[in-house]
Amino acid sequence: MKILLIALSTTLDYIVPLLTSEGHTVRLITGNEEVTLTDNEGNDYQVAACGYLPRGTSAEINYVTGIIGTFEPDVVVNCITNLFLPASSDYTYLGNTVASANLETQKWATRTKAGELGWLLPTVTESGITSHAAATNSATTYIKPTDNFTAAGTVKVPPNTDMSTQAHKLEDYNCFVELGLDYAVEAWCFFTMRDGEYSIIRTLGCTDYGDEKLINNLGASWRTGITLVDLTSDQSTAFVTKCEAWLDYAKTLGGSYEGTIGGAITDANEVYWFEQNSRPGTENIGMLPGTATNWLEGLTTDSTKSVNQIAAATIRSEKGFG
Repeated sequence: MKILLIALSTTLDYIVPLLTSEGHTVRLITGNEEVTLTDNEGNDYQVAACGYLPRGTSAEINYVTGIIGTFEPDVVVNCITNLFLPASSDYTYLGNTVASANLETQKWATRTKAGELGWLLPTVTESGITSHAAATNSATTYIKPTDNFTAAGTVKVPPNTDMSTQAHKLEDYNCFVELGLDYAVEAWCFFTMRDGEYSIIRTLGCTDYGDEKLINNLGASWRTGITLVDLTSDQSTAFVTKCEAWLDYAKTLGGSYEGTIGGAITDANEVYWFEQNSRPGTENIGMLPGTATNWLEGLTTDSTKSVNQIAAATIRSEKGFG
């Protein structure tokens, strides 16, 4: 089988040798690839073919469809949230619908829906502003784009940061600002959505999330300084209950994709909403010890094939971080 993978850099790198060893021919397009394109006025410019959080421009679509035309895949797995490819009967297509992509890109609407479904929500300190207008705060805050997909995504701002000296690091986009939380553990739910059905692959907790998302350190690896932990039984029950309520809604929006839900659990096992990503994460921890075939079948025929609860200790020993 010929399989085309489209993803952010370091997201699906691990799956290529696994699929190849199982007899497939694989091509992976990532943000590491750049192509010189010419606009309709004859001007050359550089564009990341599938760069960090791309906008799904016509140039990017044309680049990818050109590769599809020459590679002639049997399956296309598109893990770029905002890249929507034209329908084709020539291959099996796995990716987001516009509605499922909006769960990641329309953060204010998604946050509101999560609250309706029983998730607690971090306090909003500002809304209806642009990122350059965010105020200095005496506590940690998080700037989140309201209704678009920016290169920075969510940005963490340390206490007492003078935003007038930091705004140049951000695009000027519509945003809201959430106040940081005190919690016992940050929790993540990894799931596979397959055209109206879902399975939770695994859950994982973490503390000491390093410098990831910091305004002064944008682009840093989220693995730096992170401590991975297994959720306790009580934490898992509280968190998974909320995740299932969310995924019961998300499945109505269609799409066949691998995604994540992020939240936080307090000492009293209260569960707060952070975000959904309608794609697997960068620097993905991989399928340990699952198989590539299970990963692919989870997206195409049976989402339960994806289920693979991995202990934090296994990730530390096999991947060398956390």
